[in-house]
Formats: sequence, C-alpha cells, structure tokens
Amino acid sequence: MTIRRVRLRFYVTIYTATAVLAVIGLAINIQTIPINENIQKLSMRTKVFRDENQQLKLKLLNTTRLEIVDQIATERLSMQPPDQIRYIQEKDKPNVFNHTAP
Repeated sequence: MTIRRVRLRFYVTIYTATAVLAVIGLAINIQTIPINENIQKLSMRTKVFRDENQQLKLKLLNTTRLEIVDQIATERLSMQPPDQIRYIQEKDKPNVFNHTAP
C-alpha cells in the first residue's frame, strides 16, 4: 500500500467515527428533549405552588390576628365580650376570684 492510500483510509476512518459519534449524540439529545420539557413544566408548577403557599401563609397570619378574630366573633357569630372573667389559680392555691370586665 502506498502512503496515499494509508492516509486516505485514516481520514475516512476518522470522518466515519466522527459521523457515528455525531449521530449517537443527536439520538441522545432527541431522547432528552421531552425530559427537559417535563422538567421545565414541573419547575413552573413548583414556582406556582410556592407562590400560592406564600399567599396562604400571609392569609393565615392575617386571619389569626386578634382584631380579625374579634371582628369575626362579633359580626358573623353574634358573640359579645364576657361581662365577667373568672381567673383560676394553680392547684396549690385553690382560691378562685372574680374580676368584672371594663
């Protein structure tokens, strides 16, 4: 074999190997496209859930404020503040005393 033929075989082998690797890389890339799209969709849903969770936390904080609880009790449930508050002491002190609310 001549040097020219050896070089030609070498270059053909290199180009063939490069083409095969390119086709394999393309096939792998095509298989990962749906996975990447699914990851993006799940990431967006996660962001939406985090935002909604943050809004619900704020709403919970607002509804547990004492003024809101008092307003709901008086307006919606027609409750009134007690006229008399009874305080109970600890077990070792059995006295119970009454206090009239202002």
